[in-house]
Amino acid sequence: MSNLVPGITFSLSSLSDFSSPSLASEIVRTICDVPSSIRPSKFGPFEGVSPLAGLDEPVKFISQPEKPVKAGSLVLTAGKNCEYQVQWNKSVPPSFPFVGGFLLRNAFDKKSDTLLAFLDLVKKLASTTNVVYGDVRSMEFAGWDTPVNLSLRLPDIPNVSIYGKPYIELFGRERIEGAPFHRIEQLSDDLYWLQATELVTDPVPEDLRVSIRKYFDEDAFMSGKKWRYSDGLHPAFDFSAVAE
Repeated sequence: MSNLVPGITFSLSSLSDFSSPSLASEIVRTICDVPSSIRPSKFGPFEGVSPLAGLDEPVKFISQPEKPVKAGSLVLTAGKNCEYQVQWNKSVPPSFPFVGGFLLRNAFDKKSDTLLAFLDLVKKLASTTNVVYGDVRSMEFAGWDTPVNLSLRLPDIPNVSIYGKPYIELFGRERIEGAPFHRIEQLSDDLYWLQATELVTDPVPEDLRVSIRKYFDEDAFMSGKKWRYSDGLHPAFDFSAVAE
């Protein structure tokens, strides 16, 4: 059963090499270049414990060009209501590097600008990391933490879906632009923000989820809280930049 939390969370999956010093620096810089309400003040490899005075030290947890490493992990915290995580792992089978985070209602319930700044950051990070797939979802409704396996299928429809190049090639640009989402925004040539609900804090109606799944292809999506599938429609992902 889902652990319900008053707030929203985001996750961005990429096929870019996060161990690259330039990309690692850009990711950290993007997260830190935000309004004070969501700006991190502490950092660490697994939890934010050290005061954040500059970017060089946190970047080292992601990229260490002076020695070969097979994984990187960084947590940046902005108080108890907001946190970010950057992680990559060159493994067999290969896995997607990702950036994620959360913002609790305490931080934005009476401050809509805080929520808007957080969502704007998600959009910028999606572009910075050349995202394959990403989403934003409310943690206040059952199913938000159902496991995801992009190598088989997309998850069931969240509040916001972010489709990168592999999904544009899979579904087709015109098909994506005509999908029955509440709002569709093209962030860049190879990036679409597909918002299912007017507010990212709203529940996604089941009839809308069914409509979107049928519009693209039922076999491309998980359904409900089910996540164990043996097959599905998915892109042929190129893991060459992140494979061991």
